[in-house]
Amino acid sequence: TRVEPDVPPTEEAEIFVAPDTQPPLSIYSWVAVYTSSSLAERTTPVAIPVSDTFSPVSDVVFIDRDLDVDDLGDNITWSTPEDYGQVTHYFIYLAEEASGAGRSQVSDERALGTNVIFVDPETTMGNLSFVTVYTRSSLCEATTPVAEPINDTLGVVNITFYDHDLDPHQLGGNITWTVPDSVDLVTFYFVYFATSEAGADRSQLGEELVDGVYDTFFEPEYYFDNQTHVVIYTKSTLVEQTTPGFLLIDDIVSSINDLVFIDKDLDELELGGTIEWRQPFDVSQVTDYVVYFAQGPAGAGRSQVTSDFYGGNVPEGTNYLFFLPEFPLHHWVEIAVYTQSVLVEQSTPVTIPLVDIQARVSDITFEDVDRDLDMLSGYITWTLPNDTSQVTFYDIYLAAAPGAGFGGTRRQVLEARFYENWLLLPMQTPQTELNWFLIYTRSNLVEQTTPAHLFVIDFCENIPQLINNTVAPEQGVQLLDAVYHENLLLMTFEKVTSDGFELEIISLRKGKLWMFVTTVDLAVMLTSTHVTQLLTAIGGAGA
Repeated sequence: TRVEPDVPPTEEAEIFVAPDTQPPLSIYSWVAVYTSSSLAERTTPVAIPVSDTFSPVSDVVFIDRDLDVDDLGDNITWSTPEDYGQVTHYFIYLAEEASGAGRSQVSDERALGTNVIFVDPETTMGNLSFVTVYTRSSLCEATTPVAEPINDTLGVVNITFYDHDLDPHQLGGNITWTVPDSVDLVTFYFVYFATSEAGADRSQLGEELVDGVYDTFFEPEYYFDNQTHVVIYTKSTLVEQTTPGFLLIDDIVSSINDLVFIDKDLDELELGGTIEWRQPFDVSQVTDYVVYFAQGPAGAGRSQVTSDFYGGNVPEGTNYLFFLPEFPLHHWVEIAVYTQSVLVEQSTPVTIPLVDIQARVSDITFEDVDRDLDMLSGYITWTLPNDTSQVTFYDIYLAAAPGAGFGGTRRQVLEARFYENWLLLPMQTPQTELNWFLIYTRSNLVEQTTPAHLFVIDFCENIPQLINNTVAPEQGVQLLDAVYHENLLLMTFEKVTSDGFELEIISLRKGKLWMFVTTVDLAVMLTSTHVTQLLTAIGGAGA
């Protein structure tokens, strides 16, 4: 195939072959020069083989050490072509295609012998996906580059933070993160709290962290105001990131709702019952509830009310705590309930005032209308407590003493409903040495331990008659002893006392009665001093 134009004869002739001329070398492998006369072209040329000079670079390397997304930076390096005889310069581009299409030149060309060029940090990658290196001769630049794909190195990804401080505007816990495969390019991590995902108004948390550390812990009760994000900057040997990895802060606030306690122990200065609440709206980080009695606001001077669960706390999922009645009120004024995470108990509880409900009847009255000895009947009345909200029943007992408790000598005789303030004691209710009426209020939890009381008076018309120094057995009394001394007969009776004793009519009370029988003359001479001396001789001061 002929190369145009023909060349006139000279001493040294030449013809220019344009760059990018592409004869198929598989067919044409020689350059042949024929001389020609005016008659004809010579049939035997002078020929030399075609030498197609191919001088691509090799080992193109670009490691992006700008750790921001879509930003590039650091050196591009390459190796000299094996055949560099015609190479004078290198041209380096960032291109959209491996062919060099959509290319953008990196700085100036580099002369043969220089095998590195620096890409400034924060060079925008955009659609540029390849590093392309072209060689150039004294004639032209190669049309086919050597291309290397660009790997845009990323910094921190997948930041995780769960706030384990359950108070508002307070944080605490562990910040963790993962990194891409290019983690070996990171030398340091910097962790900040900031007001935007771009790191505005950032405040550093702790010191920088070396490569290989992928978490940082900070103590609870870290107060934050307008900070909204956790941002993490990575730093390579080249530069620190300008665009951090970020995570929106989720301030976990987990305080209970609707705290309620109604005291079911109806005694003064004693508590008992169930403390109840509704769970927080967010229980994702709550493990337990911790309940206290407190001496002041916000849980001041507190003491824990322990549960039956292991550790004494109430596990999440259980929204109440029961404690037994007869718990002393002491100086407690508030109930405080805290939530607790795996890290810490919250510092600001939900509180309610501690109200000691007191429900004791008053003004008990009773008049016995059963005239038999040791038998009672009649209306028992009382004044209702000021607060009957927790009263379900009134339990009425006959007892041996006004303070007879659960272990004392007592016998229940009546039960009244919370709104009743009188009952009729049936006829022939035996007294049997029980000299007191006790009225206890009772809640749906427990009967109070300290009742209201009234001394019982058994009105009896059957007076024991002395018959031959004894008492009629059917009258229910027994003559224990009779002592004669000069003009005085001293008789001891059981089951009666001297209270209110009169010869003609007696209001008898159970106990022991001393009866003195003497002459009228001697009785007239008796004084209170004589009686006192006599009582002292009989039984001492307690007689």
